[in-house]
Amino acid sequence: MIKSFGKAPEKEVINRSDQYQKGRFQNPISTTAASLKDMPQVMGRYMRRKTEKAPSSAYKFQEANRDIINLLDKTGVYLNWLGHAAVLIHAGGKYFLLDPMLGERASPFQWMGPKRYAPSPIDPKKLPAIEAVVLSHDHYDHLDYPTILALKNKVKKFIVPVGVSSHLEHWGVPKENIALIPLNTENTKKDVFLS
Repeated sequence: MIKSFGKAPEKEVINRSDQYQKGRFQNPISTTAASLKDMPQVMGRYMRRKTEKAPSSAYKFQEANRDIINLLDKTGVYLNWLGHAAVLIHAGGKYFLLDPMLGERASPFQWMGPKRYAPSPIDPKKLPAIEAVVLSHDHYDHLDYPTILALKNKVKKFIVPVGVSSHLEHWGVPKENIALIPLNTENTKKDVFLS
Protein backbone atom coordinates (compact mmCIF):
# COMPACT_ATOMS: atom_id res chain seq x y z
CA MET A 1 0.00 0.00 0.00
CA ILE A 2 1.21 3.50 -0.79
CA LYS A 3 1.82 5.34 2.51
CA SER A 4 0.46 8.70 1.24
CA PHE A 5 -2.99 7.11 0.75
CA GLY A 6 -3.28 6.97 4.52
CA LYS A 7 -5.35 4.29 6.22
CA ALA A 8 -9.06 3.61 6.39
CA PRO A 9 -10.59 4.32 9.81
CA GLU A 10 -11.38 1.50 12.18
CA LYS A 11 -15.02 0.38 12.06
CA GLU A 12 -15.53 1.00 15.79
CA VAL A 13 -14.41 4.64 15.40
CA ILE A 14 -16.95 5.22 12.63
CA ASN A 15 -19.71 3.41 14.55
CA ARG A 16 -19.28 5.85 17.47
CA SER A 17 -20.31 8.78 15.26
CA ASP A 18 -23.89 9.99 15.72
CA GLN A 19 -23.99 10.70 11.98
CA TYR A 20 -23.21 7.08 11.06
CA GLN A 21 -26.50 5.22 10.79
CA LYS A 22 -27.63 2.17 8.84
CA GLY A 23 -24.16 1.59 7.43
CA ARG A 24 -23.52 5.10 6.09
CA PHE A 25 -23.03 8.69 7.15
CA GLN A 26 -26.20 10.76 7.29
CA ASN A 27 -26.26 14.51 6.74
CA PRO A 28 -28.04 16.01 9.79
CA ILE A 29 -29.23 18.91 7.63
CA SER A 30 -31.80 18.13 4.97
CA THR A 31 -30.23 18.69 1.56
CA THR A 32 -31.19 18.04 -2.02
CA ALA A 33 -28.91 16.76 -4.72
CA ALA A 34 -29.11 17.22 -8.47
CA SER A 35 -30.47 14.22 -10.29
CA LEU A 36 -28.63 12.59 -13.16
CA LYS A 37 -30.97 14.24 -15.68
CA ASP A 38 -29.96 17.70 -14.31
CA MET A 39 -26.23 17.09 -14.82
CA PRO A 40 -25.89 18.33 -18.44
CA GLN A 41 -27.47 21.66 -17.47
CA VAL A 42 -25.37 21.95 -14.30
CA MET A 43 -22.15 21.13 -16.18
CA GLY A 44 -23.04 23.60 -18.95
CA ARG A 45 -23.50 26.42 -16.43
CA TYR A 46 -20.25 25.46 -14.73
CA MET A 47 -18.25 25.49 -17.97
CA ARG A 48 -19.71 28.82 -19.18
CA ARG A 49 -19.24 30.73 -15.94
CA LYS A 50 -17.25 33.96 -16.20
CA THR A 51 -15.00 33.48 -13.20
CA GLU A 52 -11.25 33.56 -13.05
CA LYS A 53 -10.06 29.97 -13.39
CA ALA A 54 -6.44 30.62 -12.46
CA PRO A 55 -4.67 33.52 -10.74
CA SER A 56 -3.55 36.25 -13.12
CA SER A 57 0.15 36.42 -13.90
CA ALA A 58 0.24 39.76 -12.04
CA TYR A 59 -0.73 38.04 -8.78
CA LYS A 60 2.14 38.15 -6.27
CA PHE A 61 1.98 35.75 -3.34
CA GLN A 62 3.87 37.24 -0.39
CA GLU A 63 6.03 34.83 1.53
CA ALA A 64 5.04 34.36 5.16
CA ASN A 65 8.57 34.26 6.45
CA ARG A 66 9.74 33.73 10.01
CA ASP A 67 10.77 37.41 10.38
CA ILE A 68 7.13 38.45 10.02
CA ILE A 69 5.96 35.61 12.27
CA ASN A 70 8.44 36.60 15.00
CA LEU A 71 7.29 40.25 14.96
CA LEU A 72 3.72 39.39 15.98
CA ASP A 73 2.79 40.49 19.46
CA LYS A 74 0.96 38.25 21.92
CA THR A 75 -2.22 40.33 22.26
CA GLY A 76 -3.82 40.38 18.82
CA VAL A 77 -5.19 37.74 16.49
CA TYR A 78 -3.36 37.47 13.18
CA LEU A 79 -4.34 35.39 10.18
CA ASN A 80 -1.91 34.46 7.46
CA TRP A 81 -3.46 32.81 4.39
CA LEU A 82 -1.17 30.12 3.03
CA GLY A 83 -3.24 29.14 -0.01
CA HIS A 84 -6.60 27.39 -0.62
CA ALA A 85 -7.90 26.47 2.87
CA ALA A 86 -4.57 26.67 4.75
CA VAL A 87 -4.45 29.45 7.33
CA LEU A 88 -1.85 30.14 10.03
CA ILE A 89 -3.44 31.81 13.06
CA HIS A 90 -1.47 33.59 15.77
CA ALA A 91 -3.59 34.21 18.87
CA GLY A 92 -2.66 34.61 22.50
CA GLY A 93 0.99 33.99 21.76
CA LYS A 94 0.23 30.58 20.18
CA TYR A 95 0.00 29.32 16.62
CA PHE A 96 -2.84 27.32 15.12
CA LEU A 97 -2.87 25.92 11.61
CA LEU A 98 -5.97 25.08 9.57
CA ASP A 99 -5.94 22.50 6.76
CA PRO A 100 -2.20 22.74 6.07
CA MET A 101 -1.76 21.73 2.44
CA LEU A 102 1.71 23.16 1.86
CA GLY A 103 2.89 20.58 -0.67
CA GLU A 104 3.32 21.08 -4.40
CA ARG A 105 0.33 18.95 -5.46
CA ALA A 106 -3.07 18.03 -4.00
CA SER A 107 -2.43 14.37 -4.65
CA PRO A 108 -1.01 11.26 -3.02
CA PHE A 109 1.76 11.55 -5.62
CA GLN A 110 4.12 14.51 -5.92
CA TRP A 111 4.67 13.88 -9.64
CA MET A 112 1.02 14.05 -10.77
CA GLY A 113 -2.25 15.64 -9.77
CA PRO A 114 -3.44 19.25 -9.33
CA LYS A 115 -0.43 21.52 -8.88
CA ARG A 116 -0.31 24.73 -6.84
CA TYR A 117 -0.57 27.97 -8.84
CA ALA A 118 2.21 29.46 -6.72
CA PRO A 119 4.82 27.82 -4.50
CA SER A 120 3.90 27.33 -0.86
CA PRO A 121 4.43 30.66 0.90
CA ILE A 122 6.36 28.94 3.67
CA ASP A 123 8.26 25.71 4.05
CA PRO A 124 6.45 23.68 6.78
CA LYS A 125 9.84 23.01 8.38
CA LYS A 126 10.23 26.77 8.96
CA LEU A 127 6.95 27.14 10.85
CA PRO A 128 7.18 27.74 14.60
CA ALA A 129 5.83 25.27 17.18
CA ILE A 130 2.11 24.80 16.58
CA GLU A 131 -0.39 24.53 19.42
CA ALA A 132 -2.94 22.75 17.21
CA VAL A 133 -3.56 21.76 13.62
CA VAL A 134 -7.25 21.62 12.74
CA LEU A 135 -8.13 19.36 9.82
CA SER A 136 -11.62 19.71 8.36
CA HIS A 137 -11.56 16.52 6.27
CA ASP A 138 -9.22 14.17 4.47
CA HIS A 139 -9.25 15.35 0.86
CA TYR A 140 -5.76 15.84 -0.56
CA ASP A 141 -6.23 19.61 -0.86
CA HIS A 142 -6.67 19.81 2.95
CA LEU A 143 -4.62 16.90 4.30
CA ASP A 144 -1.18 16.65 2.72
CA TYR A 145 1.11 13.74 3.52
CA PRO A 146 4.47 15.58 3.06
CA THR A 147 3.19 18.52 5.13
CA ILE A 148 2.06 16.25 7.98
CA LEU A 149 5.45 14.49 7.98
CA ALA A 150 7.22 17.86 8.22
CA LEU A 151 4.91 19.12 11.00
CA LYS A 152 4.16 16.07 13.15
CA ASN A 153 6.97 16.69 15.66
CA LYS A 154 6.21 20.39 16.15
CA VAL A 155 2.44 20.12 16.66
CA LYS A 156 1.04 19.71 20.17
CA LYS A 157 -2.41 18.50 19.04
CA PHE A 158 -4.11 17.52 15.78
CA ILE A 159 -7.85 18.19 15.97
CA VAL A 160 -9.76 16.06 13.48
CA PRO A 161 -13.23 14.77 12.58
CA VAL A 162 -14.19 11.08 12.47
CA GLY A 163 -12.17 9.12 9.92
CA VAL A 164 -9.07 11.33 9.78
CA SER A 165 -7.17 10.10 12.84
CA SER A 166 -6.31 6.76 11.18
CA HIS A 167 -4.34 8.58 8.45
CA LEU A 168 -2.34 10.53 11.02
CA GLU A 169 -1.57 7.46 13.12
CA HIS A 170 -0.50 5.59 9.96
CA TRP A 171 1.88 8.49 9.20
CA GLY A 172 3.48 8.35 12.67
CA VAL A 173 1.54 10.95 14.67
CA PRO A 174 1.20 9.60 18.23
CA LYS A 175 -2.39 8.74 19.17
CA GLU A 176 -2.18 10.98 22.27
CA ASN A 177 -1.50 13.97 19.98
CA ILE A 178 -4.80 13.49 18.13
CA ALA A 179 -8.14 14.83 19.38
CA LEU A 180 -11.23 13.49 17.67
CA ILE A 181 -14.00 16.10 17.53
CA PRO A 182 -17.42 14.75 16.48
CA LEU A 183 -19.20 16.51 13.61
CA ASN A 184 -21.71 19.23 14.51
CA THR A 185 -20.38 19.75 18.02
CA GLU A 186 -18.87 22.68 19.85
CA ASN A 187 -15.75 22.37 21.93
CA THR A 188 -14.07 24.90 24.18
CA LYS A 189 -10.65 24.37 25.72
CA LYS A 190 -9.22 27.26 27.67
CA ASP A 191 -9.81 30.28 25.41
CA VAL A 192 -10.17 28.32 22.14
CA PHE A 193 -13.64 27.63 20.77
CA LEU A 194 -14.20 25.13 17.94
CA SER A 195 -17.49 24.62 16.21
